[in-house]
Amino acid sequence: MSRWEELTGGTSGEDYAARFAALADSGKDMHGEARLCAALVPAGARVLDAGCGTGRVMIRLAELGYDCVGVDRDASMLAVARRQA
Repeated sequence: MSRWEELTGGTSGEDYAARFAALADSGKDMHGEARLCAALVPAGARVLDAGCGTGRVMIRLAELGYDCVGVDRDASMLAVARRQA
């Protein structure tokens, strides 16, 4: 068992997604990380999002035309990412 799993009980995906949804609903800019990646990587490039969590950055990059793959150790985070993607 990883430290992350010990801390979260493997059920953090929905809570994490809800936190970022609330920030987005309040008008916060949620795409700064994706913009940074897009500024550093050529358009259409393949991107590996290691530790992608709920896929927030990876999903935005895919919307911008990047070929994205996300991986995460937390199955609850990946479940949210799959649903949102």
